[in-house]
Amino acid sequence: MEKLRLLNNRHVSLWHVYNALLLIVPSVCFNLNTEQPRIFKSPSGTSAFGYRVCHFGSGSVLVTDPLYNNGTGSVYRCVYQDGQCVKLPIEVQSDGAFGLSLACTEHRAMVCSPRVQQECEGFHYLHGVCVELNVSLTHTHSHKPVFQECQAIPPLDAVILFDDSQSIAAEDFNKMTSFIKKVISSFITNPRAQVAVAKFSSRVSAVFHFENFAADRNADSLMNGVSQSKGNTYTPSAIRYVLDEMFQEKVGMRSNSQKLLVVVTDGKSNDENDNFNSVISLANKTGVTRFAIGVGKEYSREELEQIATEPRYVFETPSFSSLASIVSQLTERIFSIE
Repeated sequence: MEKLRLLNNRHVSLWHVYNALLLIVPSVCFNLNTEQPRIFKSPSGTSAFGYRVCHFGSGSVLVTDPLYNNGTGSVYRCVYQDGQCVKLPIEVQSDGAFGLSLACTEHRAMVCSPRVQQECEGFHYLHGVCVELNVSLTHTHSHKPVFQECQAIPPLDAVILFDDSQSIAAEDFNKMTSFIKKVISSFITNPRAQVAVAKFSSRVSAVFHFENFAADRNADSLMNGVSQSKGNTYTPSAIRYVLDEMFQEKVGMRSNSQKLLVVVTDGKSNDENDNFNSVISLANKTGVTRFAIGVGKEYSREELEQIATEPRYVFETPSFSSLASIVSQLTERIFSIE
């Protein structure tokens, strides 16, 4: 019994030693001088001095001040011996908060700003920039991790071609023109896009051209006075007219633009003068992306699929009243092809 007690005591003692070792091994200690600390004061007097600090080089620390010079930011080298801080002459393209982050190793330091603004095709993008310093505090490299070169995006020229044949009631014709005005309005807010409109039945005519839109970006005035022609549904002939007469520089189309056609119809084509195979082949050759919208119950799904460049560019609505419900989805897909 006494021998068992000794073994148990020995086991408990070893367990205490083991636990003590677990506490000691991972510990890394350093000394703080609490009686005579070195205090570095901001040369510029801003409240953000010391936002980031790291030991770098012999007898010195790097100290950042993201609010220096009205928020431009800066980084200082502060020397332990005399307590003086000198601003490093770093030239960096930044729109502010330089020094918001800082990291140091034995041989190099990295100082960063999260705010570098880039303008591309009328849009503004926000990136970050980091400056790498060597042990001599010389600026060796600049890094922009998410920066991308501005790629020229071609402008967009779109034509809306709508059916105004005799199968459409006057009330429904007004609903369709209201829908077209809403689509036109989405082009008004896009500086790189312009739109033209044509209508068709047995005959086809332009409501307004690209040059008219460029001169007056107002949907109501551009569509003012548009009337219904009535007649038959000559869809292929109407598409050919748009390709031949409206996608032309002489009426305001831009030579480097992406070209897009939106066809709105409520019925099957009964064109006696042209056919889909011929005109769609021409559209493909000229690089025109095409959307097709069928309204009601009398249109042909097969014809819509012939007209549209891709199946996802086909839209169907049960009535002219429901056209308004597809404006957002239609315009989103139109501008996503840019």
